[in-house]
Amino acid sequence: MADQFSYIETQEELDSTLVSATREITEVVVHWTANFIDQDISAEQINRAHVNRGFNEIGYHFVILRDGSLQRGRDINKQGAHALRRNQYSIGLAFVGGINLTSEEATRLGGYQAVALNSRHASSDSLTDAQFKTFDTFMDSFFKAFPYGQAFGHNDTDPNKKIDPGFDVVEYCNNKFDAHIFVTPHPDQSLSVSQLLAEAVRQKGIA
Repeated sequence: MADQFSYIETQEELDSTLVSATREITEVVVHWTANFIDQDISAEQINRAHVNRGFNEIGYHFVILRDGSLQRGRDINKQGAHALRRNQYSIGLAFVGGINLTSEEATRLGGYQAVALNSRHASSDSLTDAQFKTFDTFMDSFFKAFPYGQAFGHNDTDPNKKIDPGFDVVEYCNNKFDAHIFVTPHPDQSLSVSQLLAEAVRQKGIA
């Protein structure tokens, strides 16, 4: 088993990590960490922050750093702690970033709370091309490993997360992976494989 917080260096390694999962998985919920663009935090730092908030360990399974590196977080075979009512069958994937300002710029504008919920500053513009390249690779591997798997933004699954992760994950993945079968997210929970297949039949008429 790979060490916690180790880096995934190749798509082959990512493929192996996903297909070896023993936990039932049907979706990825995509987050951002709501950090400034000059804060390239690591999964270890997120782990410390989550533990300080009362978590047992980092809530996300994977973290995409600003240089595009992909770092392991919580073991994929453990239920995550990242999305209300959706942890049972999901993977939590987080982009480092979210606020398109430096720490100094945010201070001049009134500090973190003044800018974190302002869509003018909290946007996908804070995320790097390298991060999106890694995200594309991750989703390609995910859809190969879980043919009926789904991808949602945190804002798709929780009405209180109106901005996170700053872009429309469903639309993005629909455009990038147009051969994949997507369904509208269930409002209250992630779905098991059997439930997801039933929902695909109901929504798409797919047997």
